[in-house]
Amino acid sequence: VDYAVIEVGLGGLLDATNVIDRTDKVCVITDIGLEHVTILGKTLPKIAAQKAGIIQKHNDVFCHELGPSAMAVIQKACLEHQAQLHLAGTPAIDKELALLPLFQQRNFNLAKNAINYIFKRDQLSALNQSQLIQAARIKILGRMELLRYRQKTVILDGAHNYQKLHELARSIRHQFPGQRIAALIAFSGDRDYRYKNNVKEIVGLADTIIISSMQQHIPSIHPALDPHKIAELCKAAGAQKVITAESLGQAIEQLIDCDENLLLITGSFYILDDSQHLINKILARYS
Repeated sequence: VDYAVIEVGLGGLLDATNVIDRTDKVCVITDIGLEHVTILGKTLPKIAAQKAGIIQKHNDVFCHELGPSAMAVIQKACLEHQAQLHLAGTPAIDKELALLPLFQQRNFNLAKNAINYIFKRDQLSALNQSQLIQAARIKILGRMELLRYRQKTVILDGAHNYQKLHELARSIRHQFPGQRIAALIAFSGDRDYRYKNNVKEIVGLADTIIISSMQQHIPSIHPALDPHKIAELCKAAGAQKVITAESLGQAIEQLIDCDENLLLITGSFYILDDSQHLINKILARYS
């Protein structure tokens, strides 16, 4: 194997993938948010410390400029391991980026910075424009994935924490400016207080919010939040039109019947596969 791309499973410091300890390892750290807090820690610096755990002696490290608390942890880890930190600048709006959602533009730019460094270090030919465009056109399922039915556009996205929902909302507004949105959401977890900020992002984005139970769509080890609790959080955040559904199929039927032409399904990766199957089944009935 000349080159291996190895994705960390969870965190970094204690992840099994961290057996890779070569000095020519290139560490790529994407944006950091509050996720897996029961395992990685309840603050951004603690989570950043887990992520920075992949940095070992003399590695090259790539990331965007992060928030001050997370950035300080990354910089400290680089200093301790004599690693070289490379900050990816603001992505230029090149041809390969123009059609991507904003958060994917940022991720693509980070990957491109790391690849350009490796190709230069190893004296390889740089990627040409055609290759970059092909890379940008790779379809990433469950990340602002678009389905179309008549005049309606359905967006499937597995955003399940505040950071991801915030970036999703920003990208939707950028790609579909001024359009009215109906959103179907479902969350897993047993701490409803974690979802207050999540709900605020949805309330600020959508005119109609439909909340589904998802217990039958997730492993038994992951409890699903009661849709009625989420509805209370939505109303407390100022939502005007909130609908609860007892099943995902019922929720999708209500979503398709909404007046809005832009429809969003989000809150968990677990519901996306079932959602696409149910949407196709329901739309086939209407065709």
